[in-house]
Order: sequence, then structure tokens, then C-alpha cells
Amino acid sequence: MDSPMKEQTKDALVHSPYPVGDISKRSFDSISKDFLENLPETSLQYLTGFGNEFASEDPRCPGSLPEGQNNPQDCPYGLYAEQLSGTAFMTPRQTNRRSWLYRICPSVQHPPYSQYPTKTTIDWSANKPNPSQMLFKPFDIPDPTKSAVDFVDGLNTFSGAGDPKTRANGLANPRDFKTPTAWFEDREVSNFTLVNKYQGLFFQTILDHSPFDVVAWHGNYVPYKYDLANFVAVSSVSFDHSDSSIFTLLTCPSANLGKALVNITIFRPRWSVADHTFRPPFYHRNSMTSRGIVGSGGLAQEPSREPRVRIRRSILTCAGVHDREFAEHDGDEVGRTRLRKA
Repeated sequence: MDSPMKEQTKDALVHSPYPVGDISKRSFDSISKDFLENLPETSLQYLTGFGNEFASEDPRCPGSLPEGQNNPQDCPYGLYAEQLSGTAFMTPRQTNRRSWLYRICPSVQHPPYSQYPTKTTIDWSANKPNPSQMLFKPFDIPDPTKSAVDFVDGLNTFSGAGDPKTRANGLANPRDFKTPTAWFEDREVSNFTLVNKYQGLFFQTILDHSPFDVVAWHGNYVPYKYDLANFVAVSSVSFDHSDSSIFTLLTCPSANLGKALVNITIFRPRWSVADHTFRPPFYHRNSMTSRGIVGSGGLAQEPSREPRVRIRRSILTCAGVHDREFAEHDGDEVGRTRLRKA
């Protein structure tokens, strides 16, 4: 078998350490092409849990996940072993995040990157600070008959600058986080654009083989999805408001205990039943900058709330309900109140 990587030359280092053609694709001869081309469509399968050690292999390739070691000399089916690290190598085992992927082509095989045009920005010099309460109209939705826009091209900069725990049950339950199982395709492609976000900028390169070629994997650094409707809201059932942190879905902790870099919170429909308590969110000033997106309806902190409206509250900027909302709830009789989406 040929060596997967040729010796680097000075010219190669100037352009790209591993240009296309420098890696010999191993023969994926254990799977017949006819079998792959005639596969029936199957429903998506998921592994449930949060922060778990997962393992998965495509059932079309039994035994593709190596047993007992991560990087065997010869991987099953001639696959390449590739580690994806989410933390530094010296991170303690209990907080280390990494996954081992077993794929048809190593991801190092691609031409040099070039900058990709986007509507995002990292240049804040043209934007002066503004401590006012800000309400932004939704972004315009492109007309699909005039232009096709995918997820990457639809990204816009709004502003610049986890762990769902609550003892046993409630809030974000680990079982509601879903990680996809292994599924692959062995397919040559032409002009497949791979976009890489780096230091706030976007870069692109072209692949000649489908990147969705992970046949098996194991680890705890994984993509997942979460349905916001599954969030179990908790609150006071006697009087007063509980701290807003009870609505935290995910948090990115900093090196300082109790100080987060980013918190993701959700204010979903719920009942408020606190006695002799002003039901809407209390007026406050926050030591962190807040950004939000309205789902539909909402607690009317402004006279008009449309779906997809974006809200920003800078550090220590006052926040609270609109005067009309205050008048509606001032002097409420004891009883239950249905709070809509915020």
C-alpha cells in the first residue's frame, strides 16, 4: 500500500502542506459499488444523552469501529483513523472532549483555502458603542424564485462580544439531546465547497470527494440537536420570581467559577402562579450583554413584537416590560397567568 502522504517540499509548504493528490485513497473494496448505489433510503437514527461517551458504526459496514484501540496499523475496510479534538491534549481526562473518526478519506486532503464572501463582519471600528435598549426588525427573507440562499450564505452579524444541570429532572433533560449515528457515502463530487470559519472570517476550499464519509466513530466531542419545545420550565410556586438562571439551557463556563462566557436561555410558554407578585419579568440591569430572538408572540416588552425580532441589551443597560404591559399587570388579582413565548 502506498504511503498516504508524500514527503513535503518547500513548494508544497508555500501553498498547502497536503494538496489534492498527496494522499493515496485506499481502496474501499470491502463494500461493493452496486450495494452502495442501490441502498434504500433510511430514517435518521440518533443516540440520546449529553456529555456521554458514544460509539457508532454504519450497519452497512459491521466491524468498522476498531475494538480495543483507537489507531490500528490497518483500520477495517481500509479506513483512515482521524482524531477530532475539542480540548487541549493536556486537559484532565474528566473534562477532555475528543472523538475518533474512521473515514474513507482523511479531511487533510484539500486544496489551499481562499476567503469566502459573507455578510458577516469582525470590524467594529465603524460601529460606535450604544448603551440604549435596541430592537431590530427581522432580516429580510430572500425570494427563493430570485436567488437560492443556504445556511452559510444566510449568516449575518448581529453583535459581537454546556451543561444542562438541575439535580435529577427538569430544564434541559440529557435524553433530549440527540447525536446522529454513523452514516456515510462513498461518492466522488465536483466543486463541493467546504466553508471554514476561522478568526471571524470565512474561508473556502473545493473537495473532490464527499466529506460525509465517516463510517464509524466513538468519543464525546459530537454534534447534537435539541428541540427547544422539550425544555421543562421551572419557577416559583409561592411568591416572587426565581433567578433568571433557571431558564438556562446551556452555559459556557469561564476559568472563574460562576462566571460564564456565554449562557443560552429559553423563555418558553409557562404558567405563573406566584401570590402578590408582579408577573412579567422584573426591571433589571445585567452585568452581561443580553441578546434575544423572539419566537412568536412574546412578553410584550415593546409595543410591537414580530417573530424573528432581535433584541439586544448591552452591559448594565436597563431592561423591563413596556409601560402598557406594566399597566395591564399592575394590581393583578391572585390567580394563574399564562405567559407566552418570549
